[in-house]
Amino acid sequence: MKLRHLEVFRAVMSAGSTLGASKILLISQPAVSNLLKQFEAQLGFPLFLRSGGRLRPTREAHSLYEESEKVFAAFAMAGNLARDLRLGVAGTVRIVSNPSLGNTFLPPILTRFKRENPNAFVRFDTVSNDRVLADLVSDAADFGLTICRLPHPVVESTVLCSGQVMCVMRADHPLAEKSHVLLSDMRGQMFVSYPQDTAIGSVMRDVFIEQEERHAPNMEVRAVLTAVELVRAGYDMALVDEFTVRSICSEGIAFRPLLTGRRVPLVLSMPRHATLSKLSRNFIELYLRARIDELGIRSQP
Repeated sequence: MKLRHLEVFRAVMSAGSTLGASKILLISQPAVSNLLKQFEAQLGFPLFLRSGGRLRPTREAHSLYEESEKVFAAFAMAGNLARDLRLGVAGTVRIVSNPSLGNTFLPPILTRFKRENPNAFVRFDTVSNDRVLADLVSDAADFGLTICRLPHPVVESTVLCSGQVMCVMRADHPLAEKSHVLLSDMRGQMFVSYPQDTAIGSVMRDVFIEQEERHAPNMEVRAVLTAVELVRAGYDMALVDEFTVRSICSEGIAFRPLLTGRRVPLVLSMPRHATLSKLSRNFIELYLRARIDELGIRSQP
């Protein structure tokens, strides 16, 4: 069965005549008649009873017409999907990120993206950097977002921008009156840090080495958001990345830039030879970069 034959049959059923069908299909009446005869010959039974130049659909024609509606509805859906894929507003986006970005920085981006692209499906997970790398290598994700590069021969990492190292403290802390904070200001304060085998922990270690200060935290946690909540609960201070601190509720806390030459990169990683869908490219260019601009984070590393 050819789709063109079915299309002609539906047009005749809708119009009630081959002349009417020719106007719907924008072809000649003889062409409609010939295609209809071919279809009937292929089927092996008549679709219309011809009497006095008029066509009367058979019972078989009515049954076939009902089924043909389902076929063309599915065909229309496929056409709409193809259009949406071409425009980059449909399909699936698979994203992985480390927890600090996934729990703070990315949710507003994902929400806006899904609201404006209702036909898109998003698969999103927050995992360790090792798992981000594994998902990219195994093609389980389209791209990943971290605060460090992911060294691997089949993965390409690009720094989208870099954020400041921020010092978070209670809103009533004396250091909250300053425009920026020095590491020397933190002497004698209880502060939260991170294991040095984590991306954020290695940045903080380098900050202390840079300024020849002793890195002696009173507590270590693996999640930046945990450090912020400890400060909100009454701990003196913590050093965090700018992406996290500008994406959370600031009630009860204050944050000030730490005076240092070190910055925290926002890194986009993807399989080196993969081609992103237009939907994924739109997510990065129209939503991710827009969020960076909204937060006032420097757009270049």
